[in-house]
Formats: sequence, structure tokens, C-alpha cells
Amino acid sequence: MNLAEITHRAYFLDCYPLDERHLKISIQTGKDVDEVILWAGDPYSAGIAENEQNWQGERVPMELERELAHRNVYSAVLTPVYRRVKYHFEITGGGESVCLYEDGFVKAAERFPADRMIQRFIYPWMNRADIMKVPEWAENIVWYQIFPDRFCRKNPGEKRHSCREWACQEDATWKEFYGGDLAGIRSRLAYIADLGVGGIYLNPILWSDSNHRYDTIDYHSVEPDIGTEEELKVLIAEAHALGLRVMIDAVFNHCGAKCALWQDVLEKGPQSSYYHWFCVNRWPIDAQTHATKRGDYFSFAFVDNMPKFDTSEPDVMEYLTGIAKHWVCDWKVDGIRFDVGNEISHAFLKHLRLELKKCNPKLFLLGEIWHDAFPWLLGDEYDSTMNYPFLACVNNFWADKTQSGTDFMHGINQCYSMYYEQVNRVLFNLLDSHDTDRLMERCHGNADTFLAQLTVLFTMQGAPGIYYGTEIGMDGGGTKANRKCMPWEEIDAGSFAELTGQVKQLIAMRRQYPQTRSGKVVWDVREDSRLLHYYKKKEGQKTLEVCINAGEEPVRTGERGLPEPEDCLFANGLEHGSLRPQGVFIRLV
Repeated sequence: MNLAEITHRAYFLDCYPLDERHLKISIQTGKDVDEVILWAGDPYSAGIAENEQNWQGERVPMELERELAHRNVYSAVLTPVYRRVKYHFEITGGGESVCLYEDGFVKAAERFPADRMIQRFIYPWMNRADIMKVPEWAENIVWYQIFPDRFCRKNPGEKRHSCREWACQEDATWKEFYGGDLAGIRSRLAYIADLGVGGIYLNPILWSDSNHRYDTIDYHSVEPDIGTEEELKVLIAEAHALGLRVMIDAVFNHCGAKCALWQDVLEKGPQSSYYHWFCVNRWPIDAQTHATKRGDYFSFAFVDNMPKFDTSEPDVMEYLTGIAKHWVCDWKVDGIRFDVGNEISHAFLKHLRLELKKCNPKLFLLGEIWHDAFPWLLGDEYDSTMNYPFLACVNNFWADKTQSGTDFMHGINQCYSMYYEQVNRVLFNLLDSHDTDRLMERCHGNADTFLAQLTVLFTMQGAPGIYYGTEIGMDGGGTKANRKCMPWEEIDAGSFAELTGQVKQLIAMRRQYPQTRSGKVVWDVREDSRLLHYYKKKEGQKTLEVCINAGEEPVRTGERGLPEPEDCLFANGLEHGSLRPQGVFIRLV
């Protein structure tokens, strides 16, 4: 065995409590390992000061939980009676066995000298306050993301910004306004609820001079063009009455250039009471001439009109915490999504979580992080992250025809090997958003490929999120065409009824069958095939079988024992005894 490929520490992802009773222990090994045995027991079972030679643990076989591209992950879940565990591993492969202790490897058959110290791994105590806890409701939800300016315009009155005529136009740009408002969203709540989703995620709604509103001018006011604070409260109440949760966007990394706080800095410089609230490096500055690239002050990316808050400053922490508490306590939002969530200080997020969870212990906190977000998901900051690695894995499999079913399995398993199991259950899985090409755009208008990728989204662990218009197959690339207006006249006329019906079928299946939300996946894939075939298992439930033909040739009945469409929970492209390319079926077995 290659011992250098075997890794474990008694902390973080290798050893952590799932809840107050169960402790999960994992170890990563190379592909040459055949079996891993965990020897575990109470640290004091042999006494307080007894020689380690006298300690005896119980033998616990570890399960091969996930197969990665170059490594395997073995795991076991213990139920320590006294909330503490001492352990070591016995690892077998290639005809040899070794034991792994905290201080290194020892051949399994080797006898220790009587005076040799044995340094086993220890998880000292499962403290309740240290356990990662997420809102249970967030495990069973499907999110529906709304870009307010482009979703629906109901208020016919004049707007603060000049608006184009409402239409699903290909030439829409990121600078133009179409006037979508809270009244429009309220008018379509029944439509949203009818899709079967369980929550609405709203892009920013505070006062701003852009249609995306990520450049906040006033954190205390709803953007007048979309409505008032009272209208927002009514919207949230009406959504709740329909069983819909509401999550709003928090832009706490930076503000807009017209924000009074920043304007005070520009006017008064170091004499401003807010000078230390921002990341100003030298004075004076010229905020109009690429000042952030010169380093005069820091901003979001190099966008001069989005000056960056210093979220390490206590005054900034308290100011933004007070705003968020107003949303939670007074507006009754169910969740907050944090824009540029990886640049906000950990200290602020820890403080913010404590304060907001006092208002609502079931509040859902979501960070916008495009990479491995583990440092923010230890239980004292965010509950979840936008799972862009998941999006990349699904997209890349369909974009790269050289990838096999085995490659896809490795990629998905990697996504679910990054976080605690509690986090995996509430990951905000997505296939598009306001920051990406739309899913149908990446599928080049192919509805079968579109549904095949949605099948993955709705049969994997986490909380799926769809972007407004996904249910009708809206296309569009970049941050221009991916924010087109909803074509309500065509929707109401039934122009997209067939595709919308299929998306609703997937959502309904997701909500009805807990197997879809389970993290237990049994794969049946090969290195010479692009057929994605896997089984979702959950104790006490029938097994859910998922088959997706991502290859270029039909799959015949004799090869896989294909069912009839009427025997499936969902089927597309299953006909005449074969599953056509990009075809899908899902059934109970």
C-alpha cells in the first residue's frame, strides 16, 4: 500500500458529530486499500492513568462511502455512550495490514515494547454548542430565484428610472430597466406555488440606481421603483400563507458609490466618521479614475462604484447586523443570501449568526461562494453555500464528451466530500443563476439535454434552486440575455405548457420521494460509457433508480431492462424499447 495516500485527523471532515448522539469518522485512502477497520471505544475504559497497552476498542468495519478520482473515502458512524471516543485504524491492502495511530503507521502484527507509548486518535467531547446545525425545513425545499426588475411588472405608475416596454427581448442589456415590482411578484405567487417550489429567493430589493441593485444606496429603504416596505411585508405574509419561504439578498461586502456613508468619506476624507468603515489606503482619492486599480481604496473586484466595507471594524459589524435584524425580526424573512460571501470577515459572520439566530433560530444563512466553502461552514457562520462546484461538474460532463460515467461519479462524489453531512443536506444546488449562462443556453436549445441535467439536479442531495424562467426553458447567455423579462402573455396562453409540465413533474417527485434527497447513492457506471445509472437509497423506502443516456446511441431494452414510460415516476425519450440519447427515466425498484 502507498501509505502516503492515507490521511486522517481527528477534526474537521475526518471526525465530527452529526448531532448530539452520532459521531462520523472518515479516512481517505489510495485505491490499493481493500478494507478499513476502526477500533474505537471510550478513552477512559481502561482507567484514567492506565497504560495504553491495556485499552481495548470495539471492531467497527468502515464502509466505502465515496469513490473519488484518485482516492477512496471510508466512513463509519458511532454512537458514543459517553460522548467521547478514542480510536485507531487497521488498514489492509495488497496482502499487508497496518495500523494508523495519531503518531504514524505500525504493522498490524507488530508487538509493542512494554514501555512504548501509544498515541491513538481522540475526539474529546461532543459539545452541543459546537455541533453544526442547519434549519430542518431547508432540507426539503426547492428554491425559485427571482430577479425583480425582470420578473413581473404590475404597478402601471411612473417609475424613478425610465423603463422599456415589457417584453422578453433578446437585445436587453444589463443597464436597462423594465420595471418589475413587488406587486408583480405578488400577482404571480399562485403561479410560483403551483410549480411546487417551497421558497423564493429574491435578488436585491434595496434602494439602488441599477437594475441588479448590488450597489446599495440606502440600506434602510426598499427601492421605490419596486414598492414600499409595507408592500414587502405583505408579499412575505402572502408567500407564507401559500407555504412559500422567502430569502432576500444581503450586499454587505460593499455598497454603492451614492451611499451616504461613502459620500461622507469622499467629502470629508479622514475627518469623516465613516472613514474607517471602508478600505481606504490613501487620501486624497479620485473615485472616478480607476482608483481601485491604483489601490487608493478597495472595492468589489475593480468596480470603482462599489467601495468595500471593512467588515473587520466593530462599527461596521454593528451597523450591518442591525439592518439584518430588522429584516429577520420585522420583515419576517426566512433566509438571507450573502453576496460575495467569501470576502466578508469571519469575525463579522460569527457575530451576525449569533445575533440573527436569537431572532429566529430557524433562519437560513446562505453564502455566495463559488469555490470550496468549508471554512465558512463549520457551524458558526453560514448554513450553506451556493453549490457552483456542482454546477461545474454537471456542465462539464455534458460539455466534454470524453468524460465517462465513472468520471461523472468521481466529480459528484468530490462535491459531496467537501462539507459536513448536515451541510450536504441543505446545499443550494443550481444549474444557472443571474451570474451564469442560462441552462437552456448551455444546452444549445436541446430540451432533452435540458431535462437530463435537471434530472441530476432533482435527484441529488441538497436543496435544488431554479432560476426564474427555467420552467419554460428560457435561454440567454451572459449577464445581458440571461436576465430577460418573463413572457407572461405567452405563459398564460399555454405556449410552454409541455416543458413546464415536465419540470413540475420533477419538482413534485422531488418533494414526494425522500429518496431523491438522500445522500446514499449506489453507482452503476463504467469508464467506457456515458450512461449515468445510479440508485438512491433511504432506510424504510423503496430504492429509486435513475438512468440518463448521455451517450450518442440509444440504449436498448435488453441491455438495461428498460421499463415502460407508464411505470416510471418520470420519463423522457423512453420509447420503442429503447432510451434515446439524452433520454431519462426514474422509477422505484
